Amino acid sequence: MNVIKYFVIAVLALAGLVTTIHLIDSVLKTKSTQIVDIDPYNIPLVDKLSIYIKKYQIENSHLPDRKEVKSWMDNNDNNYEGRGYSYEKAPFHTVLDHVFEAPTNDAFILNYWNGNFFVVYAPWFRDGKQVYIPDSEYFHFGSQLADCFIFLIILIMIIRIISTLLKK
Repeated sequence: MNVIKYFVIAVLALAGLVTTIHLIDSVLKTKSTQIVDIDPYNIPLVDKLSIYIKKYQIENSHLPDRKEVKSWMDNNDNNYEGRGYSYEKAPFHTVLDHVFEAPTNDAFILNYWNGNFFVVYAPWFRDGKQVYIPDSEYFHFGSQLADCFIFLIILIMIIRIISTLLKK
C-alpha cells in the first residue's frame, strides 16, 4: 500500500512541477510576445489577398464584403480555406483598435491559422510584416489573469493533496 501512496505522491509532484512551470510562464508573458512575424508560408497568401482587397477598394470606392472576399479566395487559391482565412472590415473590436493603433474607417483585417494560433493581420500595423495573437488564442484560459489564477488554484490543490497523503 505504501508503494501506491508514494507513486501517487510522485505523480502529483510531477503534476505540481508542470503546473508551476505553466504558472511562471503565465506570469512572465507580456503583450509584446503576442506580436510575431508573419510565417513564411502565409506571406504570399496574405500579400495576394491584401492586394486584391486594396485593388477592389480603389476600383469600387469601398471595401469588398465578406462574400466577395470569400468568393475570390475560393476561385484563386485553395490554400486559403485550409488555413482558416477570414476577413473583417472596420469598425473592429475595441481590443483590436487598441492593439492596432486606431485604424481608419476604411481599414480591414485578416484572421488566419499560422500553424500554432489563429492570428490577426492588419496591413497598416508594423508595415504589414507582423501579426497579433489574440488573448483567447495566446492564453490557456483566455486571459493572463485567468491563467495565473487557475494554475495557482491547481497548484494549491496538488500541494494540499500531497501534504494530506504524507500525513497518513
